[in-house]
Amino acid sequence: HILQDELRHQVYTLETVYDLLPRSQAVAVLDTHQRAERVADLDFSAQQVKQLLTRYQDRFPANHRWLYRLSRMVQKGMMTYAQ
Repeated sequence: HILQDELRHQVYTLETVYDLLPRSQAVAVLDTHQRAERVADLDFSAQQVKQLLTRYQDRFPANHRWLYRLSRMVQKGMMTYAQ
């Protein structure tokens, strides 16, 4: 149900943006929104990895934790290019 709600939200949001703005402005607004979503997704994922390592560090062997830290650093670094 959550995915269906999200898809419905996407449809009416797109329709509303195109109804309210001239096409060129609507495209610019949606492009800005898409870039912001990419950055937010990467940031959220990086924060989740950090919380995972902090809360459950005893479940990860010390010699594997570097991989998760590296993953988080890559996600944070990608935020620069996602904008």
